Amino acid sequence: MPPKKKSTADKAVQSGDLKPLSKVESVPNEVLARILGGLYPHTMVVEKQTPQKKASPGGVYRDEPCVQDMNDQVISFGWQPERESPERSEVVSFTYHLHVASAVCQQWRDVILHLPEYWSRVIVFVDRDVKPADIKERIDRARDLPLDILVTRSPYGGAHYDNNDNEAEIKQEKTRAKKIMKLLRPLIPRCRSFVFDVEYSSSLPFISQSFRGTAPRLRVLKLQCRVDTKDAVLPRVPKIKRKDEFIFPRLSTVVLDGATFMDACNIPSFMRQLKDMYLDTLSISRLTAPNPDDEDEDDEYDPAGFDIYNLADHLANIGYTRHLTLAYIDVAYDPGTEEGGEHQWRVDNLTIKGQDEPWVEELNCITFGSSLCYYHLINSSIYYESMMMAHHLRLEGIIDFGNFGRTMERHFGNRLDIVKCNRFMDYHLDAIANGCRFLRRLYLVDCPNITIGGLKLMLADREALASKNDERPKGCHDTSDDVESIVEVDEEDDTQMTLSYASRLGRKTFTPIHRLHVKGHQLKLTTAEHQWFSDRLEFFSWD
Repeated sequence: MPPKKKSTADKAVQSGDLKPLSKVESVPNEVLARILGGLYPHTMVVEKQTPQKKASPGGVYRDEPCVQDMNDQVISFGWQPERESPERSEVVSFTYHLHVASAVCQQWRDVILHLPEYWSRVIVFVDRDVKPADIKERIDRARDLPLDILVTRSPYGGAHYDNNDNEAEIKQEKTRAKKIMKLLRPLIPRCRSFVFDVEYSSSLPFISQSFRGTAPRLRVLKLQCRVDTKDAVLPRVPKIKRKDEFIFPRLSTVVLDGATFMDACNIPSFMRQLKDMYLDTLSISRLTAPNPDDEDEDDEYDPAGFDIYNLADHLANIGYTRHLTLAYIDVAYDPGTEEGGEHQWRVDNLTIKGQDEPWVEELNCITFGSSLCYYHLINSSIYYESMMMAHHLRLEGIIDFGNFGRTMERHFGNRLDIVKCNRFMDYHLDAIANGCRFLRRLYLVDCPNITIGGLKLMLADREALASKNDERPKGCHDTSDDVESIVEVDEEDDTQMTLSYASRLGRKTFTPIHRLHVKGHQLKLTTAEHQWFSDRLEFFSWD
């Protein structure tokens, strides 16, 4: 007897999209279709610009992009605002309720498999053999609905790997990724989101080679990987006719890992669009690039060279970026070859992860004068010259505090977070009390080597230094009383921080600390100790 032909539902179960469940009491399918179509559609929701959303991921936000009218000392570094603020891209969230509903029972699943909304989310596993007919069948079932495409690996557990020794696996994933991209390329103009989430950077598609046409609904573009294979070889950018250029008027979230950002920088139409856009999120990670000085002078076209100055210059030419992340980037630099402030960024929130201190220091030098709401430094070192200008500074997993006291004298923001820092001690608290003159909010999370006595001494020292006639009342600009307080900053706040940072001096007076939050400490406070802190602070918590 020939094997029974598998149904579409059986294929979905086998692919990992669905899990078989038991049946329930029968309900007419036409009734279920109406219910499920109304209650569980694939939806794209524009997120409201609430204070919490504006402040994410930091505790500080601006209502309008900051274009600082710098004083003469900073303008001498070569920067002045040249263009008006670009229009803000709307941030959206995607929901896939039909995938959840399909796991309720067999009958619901059978009905959902006939709804085109279910098939508009296309998942392709790069670690399995891909049949073009299966993708075509799915697209046909989605009819003319916008698509959300995800290319990933089925057994991902969320781990990040640091080795690339498995050459056979690298080659296999790259081969399959090329095959998949060839099938998906014509679908890009229909996409709302397009995500490549693969193991190796060598498997990522290049925008210059595969992305064509106008994608009017595209909000999310992610080309991300887990391992940098460190073999970045950029293809030549072909001559692209104007009608074939990749156009993305609503793009809001961009992740470009490996060499994909380098490739995008070589596409004139791509960078021209970014110059006039307000991106919500831009992430660049796992990029290893050759030094431009090592290029072959006889080769008229060698786009592989890329250093920190190229990187900073391209980022400075983006209209505005709400959240910028730079992580595990190995590009060359030569300290002192460029004047400070040559590459002015328009960024609210900056996260730097896994970069050594000299790299961060050089980046700070060449972007000097760029004012941030939020600066998050992870798994690195912190020194005076690597201290960027930010209202909210978050130091996480810092491996070397260097001359911490002098460094804190250069933080003129109102909030400081110290997170998962085992080397953070009581004498660092003393440096905060005597160095961060405008600090009002201090968050200490998973820092086991500070003591209750050290915290008391810090507050006592600060009380002695703080101005008794502080111009700003305690808690001013706070828009919530929650532990994660939200603060709105205005042009005056930006100007004050900018002038203080530029002069390295700041005001002689100190502002009082009015918030202190300690979390994840092994010690417990007595009732009397808790009262001592509460009497001296407007907000205090010890979790």
